[in-house]
Amino acid sequence: MTLTHYQTRDKLETAMRVWIKYYNESRIKENLGGQSPIDYRISTTEQVA
Repeated sequence: MTLTHYQTRDKLETAMRVWIKYYNESRIKENLGGQSPIDYRISTTEQVA
């Protein structure tokens, strides 16, 4: 893990938003069948509908 020091609170908040977006939408999880969390939610919602 890399420790980063941010110059301003705005830069920290931006970095946090980018990371949260990645975590919720882009990262691939093996236990979700190799899908990102958002893709998994979409695929399971489509199966129910």
